[in-house]
Amino acid sequence: KISLAYNTYMEKKYRGNFWDDSRGYEKRFYKRAIEIIKKERITHVLLSVGPFSYSQILVKLKNKFPFHKIILDYRDPWEDSFKNISTEKCEYEKTIQLEVIKQTDAVFTVNNEMVDYYKTKFNPPIAFLLPHCFDSEDLKNNIKKEYGDTFKVIYGGALYEGIGKDIELVKMFLEKASESRPIYLDLYTNSKGYEKQLIFEKINKFEFKGSASFFKEVAVCDYVIVILPTNRANAFTSKFYELLAYRKPILYFGPKGDVADFIINNRLGF
Repeated sequence: KISLAYNTYMEKKYRGNFWDDSRGYEKRFYKRAIEIIKKERITHVLLSVGPFSYSQILVKLKNKFPFHKIILDYRDPWEDSFKNISTEKCEYEKTIQLEVIKQTDAVFTVNNEMVDYYKTKFNPPIAFLLPHCFDSEDLKNNIKKEYGDTFKVIYGGALYEGIGKDIELVKMFLEKASESRPIYLDLYTNSKGYEKQLIFEKINKFEFKGSASFFKEVAVCDYVIVILPTNRANAFTSKFYELLAYRKPILYFGPKGDVADFIINNRLGF
């Protein structure tokens, strides 16, 4: 209770997004960055966000090393962190973002939609597409597990806001499919909010699990489910590329966009 009271008090005092994971570590990152830059004779500094608070060090680094190239790499939109904070804190975050981008020589980001957005919004010297990727050494052997006549389906990752209708469509599809073949469904997610909606009456086996062993099970499933909300219709996540590497057919539920087109055009699923 003391911890909750303290953090609630500190959140009110803090100007920006108090819950950003890098908040409070800016000085440490800045100090360590200077040490590495000098020791290794670094000339190009690339920093990935989110989290976002610690990107403020780029302003200081540019002032200290004016001839170095400073690159900001967006793996997620900074704007996503504005949703659950006050208008005043949101305006502060926008100010910090603008100051950071002004010091950058280039902005890298994960999809063309975000590239176009940052070009239009901030006009950086360079806006460059650097998609998500995967490390092949992290992938397990693609061994098919014997489930007999059972249809093994799996979903892993966040359950985004605004996908309630798509979850209903998933339920309709799987319950219809279960009429001709037993379905075994696993959901690997730490997200909360859809537990009551995710009640399957006709699925033979259904479990909520933590995300730790997700890819181990991907290697032995029949299909993987991908669900995206409207604001991520063009977002190719790192998990999406990892799923492609496993060569598993994809059942996509969500809006039309680059992801849906990519799956259909390359015959990767339905």
